[in-house]
Amino acid sequence: MTPTQLTQNTTVKVATNSISTSTDREEKSAQTTTKSPTPLSTVSSLYSNNRLILIQKNMTWIAALSFCREHYIDLVQITNEDIQDKVAERAKGSTSPHVWLGLRYTCNFKFWFWTSSIAGCYQNWRPEEGPEGAYECGVSGAIEATGRQQWVGLPETKKLNFICQTCGG
Repeated sequence: MTPTQLTQNTTVKVATNSISTSTDREEKSAQTTTKSPTPLSTVSSLYSNNRLILIQKNMTWIAALSFCREHYIDLVQITNEDIQDKVAERAKGSTSPHVWLGLRYTCNFKFWFWTSSIAGCYQNWRPEEGPEGAYECGVSGAIEATGRQQWVGLPETKKLNFICQTCGG
């Protein structure tokens, strides 16, 4: 191995439609690359053709955002009812009661926004949540994994499963 190569073995467990497989892969990258994957025990990919990846590992909102941006594109953004339905379907496979979304609250300006700066009028807040709720700083948005699967504001330090979006599929 030369000084310009880094070798890394990563084992990732991927579950797709209740079939689990483990794979080992070796990656080589140039010396200028500093990314190092976050250890992950389970990645559950449900219908990757819809570009939604459920990560069945509990992380804080900040850690989930970083993971999605490093390995995929971003935490999922819900801008219409069709995307809501797809995200709700993925969230049913969660091992946590809520699933992080790319939804963030700014306590300085007192409004909710999508991390990708996508504007959208669609909302699916649980009553007394969202614009109707009163929040402290450090709150981010999640979807209920079961029931009506509405959005809620939770402390960003809470550890939950999350859904990443990707371009591939």
